Amino acid sequence: MSNETKQKLPATLDEDDTLDAVYAPPGVAESPTKTRKKRAKEPPGYELFSPLAIVVITVLFTPLFGGFLVAANWRRAGEPDKARAASFLGMGAFVALVVIAVVLADWVPDAVARGGSIGATVALAMGWRREQRPLWDAHVAAGGARASALLPALAGVVFVVVAVVVVAGALG
Repeated sequence: MSNETKQKLPATLDEDDTLDAVYAPPGVAESPTKTRKKRAKEPPGYELFSPLAIVVITVLFTPLFGGFLVAANWRRAGEPDKARAASFLGMGAFVALVVIAVVLADWVPDAVARGGSIGATVALAMGWRREQRPLWDAHVAAGGARASALLPALAGVVFVVVAVVVVAGALG
């Protein structure tokens, strides 16, 4: 083998290296194929909330908070239309739950109103879980990080405390 050929060959081959990386044209450090493979393996530069976090936050703190997490995931993944739809669905479901709790409470038994609102919340949470699972799986497979649900949970606790104080003051 001539000295010129030895200089063109890499000293070692990683398992990701391909033959076209070894036989790159003269003057080219790496082949385009190898560069594409490196880019594809870089983890996403954003964090997503897990489907489990979405379910827990939705059930514990209303669909308003779950919708926020789903919208944040879609926005971070570059899907602003889906983010907007999730926001509106979360707000709409929250308003519907308030209507069920306040308006329908006079016309239907409490058990029906509570059962309906809890059932609707769980159904929405499980729907969001199903919708977010493929996005989450692809994100994790690409090396993406999980966003902490601590801040949304703290906001939910504050929301619940404020709601209890307002309702207690109104009844009081």
